[in-house]
Amino acid sequence: MRQRLVSVIGPVLLIAHGLWATGSYAADHEFCVLGQGPELTKTIHLTLQVEGEDPKDKAAVVAAELSKRLVWTGKAEQAYAELYDAEACSSTAERETIRVTLSKADVSSLSTVRGPGEDDGLFASVAKQARRVLPPPFLPKIKGNPYHTIRVYYATNRNDTGKLELNQHFGNEREAKAPRVSYGVVDVSIPKHHRKGELESPSIWKLEFRQDPEQHVTLLAINSLSRDQWRKDLATRATRLGKPGILLFIHGYNLTFRQAAERTGQLAYDLAFAGPTVFFAWPSQGGLATYTVDEQKAEQSILDMGALLSDLADLVPGGPVYIIAHSMGTRVLSHGFKELMTKQLEKRRNFKEIVLAAPDIDATVFKEQIAPKILGVGPRVTLYASSEDKALGLSGPVHGGPRLGKLQKDGSGMTVIRDMDSIDASTVEADFLGHSFFAGNRTVLTDLIDLIRNGLAPEKRPDLESVPGTKYWRFRQ
Repeated sequence: MRQRLVSVIGPVLLIAHGLWATGSYAADHEFCVLGQGPELTKTIHLTLQVEGEDPKDKAAVVAAELSKRLVWTGKAEQAYAELYDAEACSSTAERETIRVTLSKADVSSLSTVRGPGEDDGLFASVAKQARRVLPPPFLPKIKGNPYHTIRVYYATNRNDTGKLELNQHFGNEREAKAPRVSYGVVDVSIPKHHRKGELESPSIWKLEFRQDPEQHVTLLAINSLSRDQWRKDLATRATRLGKPGILLFIHGYNLTFRQAAERTGQLAYDLAFAGPTVFFAWPSQGGLATYTVDEQKAEQSILDMGALLSDLADLVPGGPVYIIAHSMGTRVLSHGFKELMTKQLEKRRNFKEIVLAAPDIDATVFKEQIAPKILGVGPRVTLYASSEDKALGLSGPVHGGPRLGKLQKDGSGMTVIRDMDSIDASTVEADFLGHSFFAGNRTVLTDLIDLIRNGLAPEKRPDLESVPGTKYWRFRQ
């Protein structure tokens, strides 16, 4: 008669389901496993059924390596496994089962493996007899959700209107009452037919007059959290399964809270970032005719931005925190980061990369007032600029000076500064205004993946080439 026992051996929870008189070992190990590759970031809830010999503290290594080989079959370059719990694995994570028999020689070899994801060829004999246990074919198939749902975190200094309507829950004014910044999570739908770089939305040409989550990127829910709970959730997700860190996005001009949430959801999905993604929603008016008002709101948000950056640095000691800021949002970020570096320079090491995408900042102000304070102190800074950016082309004359993100038609005007990688994105396809290429073009998104997820310098990123006679880069044609 088989016994079922629960025990803890090393860091691994074991549910023993077969202890025979011969002394043979048999146990189920429950893991959350994250797989990552160029076109893959996926988390599964894995049951690893082990027989033969007890792998002890190497069970996580076995789970990670066998998931790479059997579940993702070459699509995952890295895999990380941790003891299963609801915080590491979402309730929607797919279930997988792998059965493996380990010999004493296998366990002895495993003792020399350095960690999950590092394959030294020691798994060859293990993988040969391991097999993925698929559900019986006669079981009814469970119909999946007709769209993907991605959860991203928000911090906002917009006023809470108290309205239940999602599109009106946060207004366009800065919160007047202390504390000004509120926190929470939003759920955003991504259509099953989604194409990388697309922000699918209703089209009057298709007679679409309202959002449909099966067809469009749509804000589905807003859930507020206390600051303490928000910090706890972020810290947990950012430091689990390979310690992926946090990705922060700061939106630009002419966006409502809903639009900022939907853009963040699309960006997080397309970048397939393994850790939590956060967006800072400052009170843009969400209208084309309110540019100067947005400028005032952006300036008013600088101190709130600095406080948020300080918070994020505390959540992941040693980092990494990655930042992408767009358009007018780069003003909020750069001045906020400058504020942080002036007051708390010791937090510089917590930030890994800063991306300035189509920055609507005066180029001279950046070079003389901002760059000396933020460049070379910690994170690498990457600038994406374009000669085809019509929005920045209009902004320059209004302000009486060239914008950091705008190049001339002949390619001149690029800002090149030590400790900043400058990239000419003029050749990539973009929207009508040529202003949202950072999230709307597959090539740029792939470059961002190489930068953020893989940590590659410009000379090692395949879509870039150096511009002869200069010290900056451009996308290959």
